[in-house]
Amino acid sequence: MNTSSNVREDSHICDSVLILQIKKELPSKTTSFEVLTKRYHTILYSICLRIIGDSFLAEDAYQNTMLKIFRYIHQFQMNSSFKTWAYRIAFNESISLKQKYKYELESVRDYEAYEEKDNLDDALEIERVLLKVSEEERQILVLKYTVELSDKEIADIMDISLSALKMRLTRAKQKLQKFLS
Repeated sequence: MNTSSNVREDSHICDSVLILQIKKELPSKTTSFEVLTKRYHTILYSICLRIIGDSFLAEDAYQNTMLKIFRYIHQFQMNSSFKTWAYRIAFNESISLKQKYKYELESVRDYEAYEEKDNLDDALEIERVLLKVSEEERQILVLKYTVELSDKEIADIMDISLSALKMRLTRAKQKLQKFLS
């Protein structure tokens, strides 16, 4: 049995081994990269969607994330986990796209708010409440409760100290609680 089919069949292979295989294979073969892409698709897209709040732009941010991972995986030194590295790329891509299209997103949200009915589902209500907190608070809450990252991982992704993250998380939760009451 060749290595390519082993990678396809063995999707539980750890990230570090998979990355070493990717570094050997790319750019001629993408088998291992496809396994990694499938493994992280849902969560990376979820990060993009929750931060941007628009499915079309989230798809663009996700695609940009995957292109950057593909392009720079040879430079990944494995000093941190691949998960943290990939989440940081998705996080930064989402922030960049959201800033680039800020005006268009606000116009769409204003229109949607005007057109909404009274019977909102829980997911839409959560999104609406998240729009009331600051951008940084939204990012922290998304990474903590949607992506379910540890405080250390969030601090690394956001490039802030652990104590600063804990303080900001506490404030964000208090503000969120105020909007929910």
